[in-house]
Amino acid sequence: MNEGIFWEILDEILSFGEYIVAVPNIGASANIVGKIRIGKDGGEIVIEKDACHCHVHLEPEKISRFSFTFIDAGFGDEPACELKTPQDETVLRLYLRGSKKLGREKFNEFSHKDSEFVKGNW
Repeated sequence: MNEGIFWEILDEILSFGEYIVAVPNIGASANIVGKIRIGKDGGEIVIEKDACHCHVHLEPEKISRFSFTFIDAGFGDEPACELKTPQDETVLRLYLRGSKKLGREKFNEFSHKDSEFVKGNW
């Protein structure tokens, strides 16, 4: 995916509200909770929590799409956006904090929803 388009779409998604950012791995998951924004770590673009320098480094060239879905992580179905590889592996999950209704409202306002890089909906 084009790096400029990647950061533009991600920035709009992050503007929806507060998130639980989950970096899943086999047997573990790292989470950051709160308002997330695009920031910098040295010369590298990252996503980070506003209140601290807790951040996630991403490799846009390895991400092919944003997948909007609902996931039950223990509290019922929640709106989530997964960043996926061409092999359909999940690199990152963004759980929108709030209700399904909030997720649907934000998705309906989402200007990139018809992009070739966006699948699913809330």
